[in-house]
Amino acid sequence: AGLNARASGWKRMVAETVTSHRPDHGNGDLERQARFYMGRIMPGLRGKVPAAEVLEALRASLGAAGTAAAARMGSVTEGRS
Repeated sequence: AGLNARASGWKRMVAETVTSHRPDHGNGDLERQARFYMGRIMPGLRGKVPAAEVLEALRASLGAAGTAAAARMGSVTEGRS
């Protein structure tokens, strides 16, 4: 086993964690959010996937979530003066 035995579907799990959990402390900056989510994600991946790879996938998911939220906000506020 060891570090080379990849956890199947781990990137999907990262994305699902971002969409299903919200920090209690508010949004904060990207690094604060990353620490919150790494604390939720890594217990299941420790020893299976390098933390640097998880963090990279997490940052991509956070960026995608932020872009989606901004798009939703834009559609809600369009047409308002």
